Amino acid sequence: MKKVPALISLLILAGVYSIAQETRIVPTFEEVLSLKMAGTPFISPDGTDILFTVTQTDWKENRTDTEIWISRDGADPFQLTNNPSSGSSSPQWSPDGRWIAFSSDRGTKSQVYVMHSEGGEAFPVTRTKDGITGFEWSPDSKTIAFTTLAEESLKEREERYGKYAVEDEEYRLSVLKLIDFNPELLGAFPLPCYENDSARKEEFCFQYPEEQTLAGNKEYTVTGFKWSPDGKMIVFDHQPDPLINSFSKSDISIFYTDTKKIEQLVRNTGSDGFTDWSP
Repeated sequence: MKKVPALISLLILAGVYSIAQETRIVPTFEEVLSLKMAGTPFISPDGTDILFTVTQTDWKENRTDTEIWISRDGADPFQLTNNPSSGSSSPQWSPDGRWIAFSSDRGTKSQVYVMHSEGGEAFPVTRTKDGITGFEWSPDSKTIAFTTLAEESLKEREERYGKYAVEDEEYRLSVLKLIDFNPELLGAFPLPCYENDSARKEEFCFQYPEEQTLAGNKEYTVTGFKWSPDGKMIVFDHQPDPLINSFSKSDISIFYTDTKKIEQLVRNTGSDGFTDWSP
């Protein structure tokens, strides 16, 4: 007699499992791609706010759009950027917490844009011909280091091949550059000074900060970099060229911001890569 209740229990469980199997919803491929995906979190220096990216599919335009969102002190997040044509990515707080930098292509290749941490309009800081590939604030928030393609190699390639390139023979080297960050120049237009013009006072005329090339160009291609905690050095990885086989020849060097000199730290036959500074 004891077997009957056990059998009934098994039948009930089998029925529940069968119903669960019948009501299970399997999302379609399109539904999976339509899900919003969060990524690249970056916590503010004071630990109260967090930046992150949200990527979603735009089926009408047949593309994805990545924008930057922010959550302030645990409140509901809201969208900071709106550039659906090419998106915005790689958000970074300035070390002093006053500014937010990110990369975005708004018609002039991918450039570093900066906006106030409280929100508002974003303005470009870099204006490189072929766009930036990576960037990082200096510890004092006064300078931005970034990587871009060497203009000289681009010029030589176009002169030789025009708009064509030979795979594994003609390539673009990446260089490491610096640019000063002056918040007073955000959104301003360059205004040159003219001699013998009493109406054009010196304080009202300026040019955009010049980009300073630190490393790369013809010697090697820079593959990664990071500021030292005191801002006196920038360590960077480099290899002879950007070809995948050259990864095994990568080395590590340091750029000293005061002397502008470069010292190679590691010179091994194998692959070497920088991970991080100690605090």
